[in-house]
Amino acid sequence: MVCYAYLSDVVEITPPATLSQQFKTSRWFTRGWTLQELLAPCSVRFYSAKWDHLGNREDLAQQITDTTRIEDDFLLGNDIRFASIAKRFSWAALRETSRTEDIAYCLLGIFDVNMPLLYGEGKKAFIRLQEEIMKSSSDYSLFAWGIIDQPGGNEPANPDESGSHLMTWKKDITPLKGLLAGSPRAFVDSGSIVMHKPFIDNLVRKTPPPSVFAGGVRIELPTLKKWRKCAYWWDKPSFEQPRTGCIAILGCKVSDDSQDSIGIPLMGWGNDNMGRRDSLVLVSNKSYRALLLHNIIPRLSRLSVKPEIRPDLQTGDIIFREFDCCGMAYMGSDCSTLEVDYSLAERLLHPRAMPSNTRLFASYWSRNGTKKDNRGIGIVFGKVDVEGLSLAAKSLYVGFVDHDAKYTKGVKGSSPILNCLGEKLVAQQLLQSPSGLATWDVKHGANVINVRINSERASFVDCGRTISVDIIDIHISNLAD
Repeated sequence: MVCYAYLSDVVEITPPATLSQQFKTSRWFTRGWTLQELLAPCSVRFYSAKWDHLGNREDLAQQITDTTRIEDDFLLGNDIRFASIAKRFSWAALRETSRTEDIAYCLLGIFDVNMPLLYGEGKKAFIRLQEEIMKSSSDYSLFAWGIIDQPGGNEPANPDESGSHLMTWKKDITPLKGLLAGSPRAFVDSGSIVMHKPFIDNLVRKTPPPSVFAGGVRIELPTLKKWRKCAYWWDKPSFEQPRTGCIAILGCKVSDDSQDSIGIPLMGWGNDNMGRRDSLVLVSNKSYRALLLHNIIPRLSRLSVKPEIRPDLQTGDIIFREFDCCGMAYMGSDCSTLEVDYSLAERLLHPRAMPSNTRLFASYWSRNGTKKDNRGIGIVFGKVDVEGLSLAAKSLYVGFVDHDAKYTKGVKGSSPILNCLGEKLVAQQLLQSPSGLATWDVKHGANVINVRINSERASFVDCGRTISVDIIDIHISNLAD
């Protein structure tokens, strides 16, 4: 099959250097559908605006490579299936189509997949294309879109006392994204990415294929747990919140010569979901090479990655910005579920009704820094019950529980986490507005547990409404007396 490419904006036959420049401004090389026309036929013959023969694809391979960033190997006959998915998407990153859906439909042949053409679905077409590719390929470079923010071989810095590391990439107040890209343009910097085949072969043998669910992707990937905190930026109100996160390793590299693997920083939202930014990181060979061997399974994590749906904040909501702990183990939290909605990843508390005992939320901390001995302290938050005031207008208080009874497995009601909301408070303090402070010291054996709680009232305008929320920081230290 021969394709005749008519370049209406290439005026005449010129020296190769000038011809290459004309190619870079030619519309033929920026259209979505012409990518298949360039790569699929056995032969492509190029003609100028005056129908002068400029040469065939092989003769003009260097000029085409300079224009399209497609390696000349694939222009000279190499099977494009040997190119990674990220690389093939990068070929279309700067191309355009008249209809939004066509930027996906014009790539069906490039990826050898089939799907119905549904004009009117808009950008969903490109998501559907990636879902179809995901069903037939184990090349996880499909998810390697975005910009690598840090140099290769990077290791986390500034660990906190619990061994976590705070990931502080560039500030971004937009909602977290899902695992799939929004358009080929996201792959503009992914043209050199290749599969790390030994890694992928080992991973595919031991994990189920990724699957689509409710607008997201469920996937099992090896993760580096030592990056356990991510800097998340709220837009309204504006503040930074450390959140649970990890780096998921994709099993692909920046180039054949690279010794570093590509990873995606993920952070939590909602109760069980994770999201990503446009950023990628390079994970050093030292960090992931053991995963090439037989111990990949213990490092696997089941991830549910989907675009973030931000909560609709209301006046009276409470956001726990930070749990900062030294020498104590966080055992868990409990809330009055009939009167309170609690979102785990955001640590967002939305009181819906006043509990009978006024207590909304409790968290529990083991004094020995281990979950084997869970004797410790509980921190309880509630609202002062003042008649005539709305729930949002009622003042916030904090109470403390000193739990010195060891949990007995199988004994109903002996768990300190479940008891915190009902146990007697040994101390109680009011958190003033717009900023408040509560402190408590308790002696446990030879140690003194110090608790410091800061609160601040933050107000912002959203859709003409003024909304006020309370932001809480909890600092706990277990120090020798």
